[in-house]
Amino acid sequence: MNNHSFNVIGKPVRKVDGVELVTGKAKFSGDLRFPGMLYGYAVRAGIAAGKIRSVDSEAALRVSGVKAVLTAKDIPGPNIIGILPPFDQPLLAVNEIRYAGESVALVVANDLRAAKEGAAAVKLDIEPLKPVLTIDEALKSGCRKIHPSGNITYSKKLIKGDITEGFKEADVIVENTYTTSFQEHAYLEPEAVCAVPSGDNRITVYASCQSPFHLRGHIANNLSVPASRVKVVQAYTGGSFGGKDDVATEIGILA
Repeated sequence: MNNHSFNVIGKPVRKVDGVELVTGKAKFSGDLRFPGMLYGYAVRAGIAAGKIRSVDSEAALRVSGVKAVLTAKDIPGPNIIGILPPFDQPLLAVNEIRYAGESVALVVANDLRAAKEGAAAVKLDIEPLKPVLTIDEALKSGCRKIHPSGNITYSKKLIKGDITEGFKEADVIVENTYTTSFQEHAYLEPEAVCAVPSGDNRITVYASCQSPFHLRGHIANNLSVPASRVKVVQAYTGGSFGGKDDVATEIGILA
């Protein structure tokens, strides 16, 4: 070990992207523009549980600038995403709504205004179901299954030490149930992904995400193409804190 090993200790280190960020020159994924670019805006369910009867896109297609309204049947691959086992979350809802805000369709338009207006014009006919709102309720015997496989996403048993002996040796045993409220990651930059297809059946995706290879795998799977045909470019990220692992994947595939 020599003096060079400590040449940064006690000294300010300039960020590689610091100048671009503080001067406003950094291009986030939402700032990117390409020739002929289209905009996508999701149509989301307004209830937490229900059966999808129909998706009426006629009014949306009459909105000036709207090019298409896509549903699950338009996805060439399995229409599946997920960051936790069993990796079976529908990208676009099929037959059933499982949570408030679930994406049902995607409106594609010449600009964001038209995409939003088109999304508002899509008519969803959904038969409401009683939502399952708590973990305790979901675990009750006879509770409606939110997913065909049941209401437990994943389970794993961990055994460390001898709990019976530990209780015997303990002077005091405290038992309680602790809960925490929902917390938003609260990053400043909204989710945005830009996808640029090329003529040789390849696609380059510019994304504000945390796991580019994870995103690439899901995009390739849902497009039914080899992963080698999908390139993900990690764009500048305006905060994430864990929140741009899952939603970025959903947006990236839709793009």
